[in-house]
Amino acid sequence: MVASHANRAAVALGLGGVLWAAAALIGGADGGDHFYVAESIWLAAQLALLIGTIELWRARPHGSSRAGHVGFAIASLGRALFVLAEVLALVTGEIQESVLPAAVTLTTLGMIIVGVAVVRAGILNGWRRWVFLAVGVYPLLFMIPFAAVMGEPPVASLIGWGAMFVLSGVAVSRSGSSAPTNTAAGR
Repeated sequence: MVASHANRAAVALGLGGVLWAAAALIGGADGGDHFYVAESIWLAAQLALLIGTIELWRARPHGSSRAGHVGFAIASLGRALFVLAEVLALVTGEIQESVLPAAVTLTTLGMIIVGVAVVRAGILNGWRRWVFLAVGVYPLLFMIPFAAVMGEPPVASLIGWGAMFVLSGVAVSRSGSSAPTNTAAGR
């Protein structure tokens, strides 16, 4: 992995994940005081996660995998839609229900593709090798089903996805990178 990009990704993903969890905890009804505070934090989180995703892409934990590049492009588009949704929410005073499902779907799909590419590349060891796949699968298990039934995921599941982003930052921090494991001795 490219260390400088990995370090920037680690910081941005970690910060984005913490801000994501904080915004989920603050919450707030459309247009209320808590709403604007939460939406401002959501916007900062989304910007950090977009930067982190792009820096992670540049760090190349997926090696030269074409699928990894496609996955990062899709995930980055999803992250950009999250940023758009937060900007629109601040302008209109309402959560952007029409944009958020596409943002979640693209981020989820992109991170699943990235996760598979990272696992196959074998550049990261142990749990670090699997964390990006977990970031992509998490919404399928803990957010989307609740949103389908209740209209939105519970705060605890939102906080959980924020924690997954923090873990992804830890996974690519300088101490988290290592030699490829796809060699005969590393299997």
